[in-house]
Amino acid sequence: MSAQKNKFLMVTPSDSKYLDIIREFIARISGFAGFNDENVNKIQLSVDEACTNVVKHAYHGMQSKDIQIEVEFDRAKMKITVIDTGKGFDLKLTKLKDINNHLIGFNRGGFGSHSINILMDETNYSIQPGKQVKVTMIKFLNQNASREKKKTKNFDGRILCPT
Repeated sequence: MSAQKNKFLMVTPSDSKYLDIIREFIARISGFAGFNDENVNKIQLSVDEACTNVVKHAYHGMQSKDIQIEVEFDRAKMKITVIDTGKGFDLKLTKLKDINNHLIGFNRGGFGSHSINILMDETNYSIQPGKQVKVTMIKFLNQNASREKKKTKNFDGRILCPT
């Protein structure tokens, strides 16, 4: 017997003033799906980062463009996909190679995609610049499944700060 999938869709203008609505939408669905407060916050932050990247980088503040957020969950996991039609990005350039040097240089930003990869159990990108860019984030309800996914990542989740 297959698990019932619950699906939701939100389409909003690409404007930072709507980020609060997006966060509330994600928090309500995450809580309803059964996530504890800590994981609701992780999911919220990840979706907020992805949507902020769309507003700032994909559309460069063009409010006439839309952000589409698809949410699907069942008893095992929650999948959120943020979709835009912006310019896209080079995934290699979003990876921080040396966090300490980034912080020492007092660089602002640059942690969005990195944070999403740490906070979520799986992150996938489908990039077709000018056509469609999808950032898909998955969080498992079962903490053991979540920990196992984290072990298979190359990064252990720690951010080392300069001393």
